[in-house]
Amino acid sequence: MTGCIASSLISWFGALHPGCFRVAVALYALLVVAWVLCWLADDAIAPFFKVRDINYYACLIGFAVAVVLGGVSLWLSP
Repeated sequence: MTGCIASSLISWFGALHPGCFRVAVALYALLVVAWVLCWLADDAIAPFFKVRDINYYACLIGFAVAVVLGGVSLWLSP
């Protein structure tokens, strides 16, 4: 739920002004880069958080769904 709220806030700021739009795109790009790095380094990161692999993957998938439902869908709506 927090991911959806944060993503909605980022896209709302992006919809306010063209300058804020570029900042929102940059933030989403950083989120995507961090998400991809978490997938690539899963063997090193999951033991650090002391979670099982299946729970780690579920969190990554849940994060992606929260970003898409929270923010990207707001930009797609008229």
